Amino acid sequence: MRSISSLVLGLFAALLVSAALAQDYPTRPVRIIVPYAPGGLNDIAARILGNKLSEIWKESVIIDNRAGGAGIIGTNAAAKSSPDGYTLLSVSNAHAVAAAIYAKVAILALVIWFLQWRPTGFFPAKGRAAEGA
Repeated sequence: MRSISSLVLGLFAALLVSAALAQDYPTRPVRIIVPYAPGGLNDIAARILGNKLSEIWKESVIIDNRAGGAGIIGTNAAAKSSPDGYTLLSVSNAHAVAAAIYAKVAILALVIWFLQWRPTGFFPAKGRAAEGA
């Protein structure tokens, strides 16, 4: 009897997980924060990516340029956004340079990343959208 109840409970849990994974994404506009000035290579790459994602998802993708502080202002805005997967951050190699120059900020960014990361969040880098961007 106990094994049957365990089996039924396991099947029920599997159904709940599959229902959660089957949710549509996105259900509202997605924002890509570009921590550099408009018109640069990072902005152009983010706009090309945003257009393609908008076509695939059938949902608006908003490019939000937050220039200043060697990318720190935009990165800070992304770190403070809710970790729901609707705010993405476009990064480049300059982030590694900024982390070396601004060690205090790099430690703060690491702490923010560690505290805010969720399995459904997009703030941690999962891959590279463009090489050399």
